[in-house]
Amino acid sequence: MAYKLGRLPHDPRPKRVRLRRKRGATLTPPASSNWAIDLMLYMALNDVMGCCTVSSKAHLITGQEWFGQHQRVQIPDAETLKAYSAITGYNPATGANDNGATMQESLDYYRTPGIGGYQIEAFAQIDATDLDMVRTCIDAFGGVDAGMSFPDFAMTQFDANQAWNLPAGKRFRIDGGHCVPLIGYGEGYFDCVSWGRVQRMSIDFYLRFFDETWAVGERRWQRPDGTVPNGLDADSAEAQYVALTGGAGPGWDSPDAPPVEPPVDPPVDPPVDPPVDPPVTDDADRKLASAFDDFTASFSMWRSEKLI
Repeated sequence: MAYKLGRLPHDPRPKRVRLRRKRGATLTPPASSNWAIDLMLYMALNDVMGCCTVSSKAHLITGQEWFGQHQRVQIPDAETLKAYSAITGYNPATGANDNGATMQESLDYYRTPGIGGYQIEAFAQIDATDLDMVRTCIDAFGGVDAGMSFPDFAMTQFDANQAWNLPAGKRFRIDGGHCVPLIGYGEGYFDCVSWGRVQRMSIDFYLRFFDETWAVGERRWQRPDGTVPNGLDADSAEAQYVALTGGAGPGWDSPDAPPVEPPVDPPVDPPVDPPVDPPVTDDADRKLASAFDDFTASFSMWRSEKLI
């Protein structure tokens, strides 16, 4: 199977937000974190084109959608191709301009117009050598976008299903640049997704060959209940992102508590009027009343005559 590289060397000239810890600040990330899922394990065309800087974002989107929204999402190859062609001028009909891209170019495109309908709200470059900062961002944001210079022996190790390690005393050459999402870590290692597989690497390998890492802020990392997947409420996660990056946050926002309505007194029953005799409407009733009146008058006349 063919595997393609395609991350161009880091260009420090474009403006960007940088993430640095404050002088004297201590970070204590969890001992381990893991955002890998089987749904991430697709090529995203990186076996056909040098589109690793876009493929890496596709894998991050898959993780963000699953852990943030519990949605099963894989970016269609047509959307990966569309993004890579727009960034680089790649011509799928001829294969021309398959020259790769810088990570910042791809991140700019991921922010706007977006990849496959998904956009990040913010991104910031991390000091790749600050391991606790990298670990903190993996845990807090579901992964980081990372760039490396790819040594020839790493492909041999990959083909043999081995972790990427520094072989003692071995000479090597750099075959090109590669971009992967770091989506987990533990004691002495980082995990990434590359070419449809979760690939482990030693910290020594990472420090020797990785020189570029970026934190990304995706609004859909916030769950509907107002938390983000590592357990922070969204307001705290937003504040942490801003504190870490020094720039604008992704827009995570815990839902406000619903307003408390004042109690309402129960309705008062209307006063009850005294009963009223119903009007006489029936013909029979009228006849009875008339007959009674006639009887009363006749009785009065009879009585008066008897008393004379």
